[in-house]
Amino acid sequence: MGQSLVEFCAVLPLAILLFAAVIDGGYMMLVAINIHTGVREGAQLALYDKAFSNDTIKKRIKDSVYAAPIADSEITIAQTANITIGSTVHQAYEIKVNHKHYFLLPFVFAAQSTIDLQSTITSMVVTGLTP
Repeated sequence: MGQSLVEFCAVLPLAILLFAAVIDGGYMMLVAINIHTGVREGAQLALYDKAFSNDTIKKRIKDSVYAAPIADSEITIAQTANITIGSTVHQAYEIKVNHKHYFLLPFVFAAQSTIDLQSTITSMVVTGLTP
């Protein structure tokens, strides 16, 4: 009986630490997937030729990322190039979210308490497309 209790006490902290790391890592993956989904949602709005403002696109991104609060300063929307197809000139936009994720249990990952999660999509505006 005593030996079992000693072994249990020796293994329990390691098991709890492993369980906490799995939960924290899973939450980080949830946030990363949500950020990528939000950037895709923003890219869908950017397809329409100036039908939506940058503020509307940012709001759509923030509404789509339900797992973590995204600040406006973490979202970048920039025109990257003009693409000519035939006689039509299309604009390409790069939508980027660079989010600083704070771990739920920073003591589990002692080397760092935050990690930068980033997602970028480049989309081309389709002229004549209406919402």
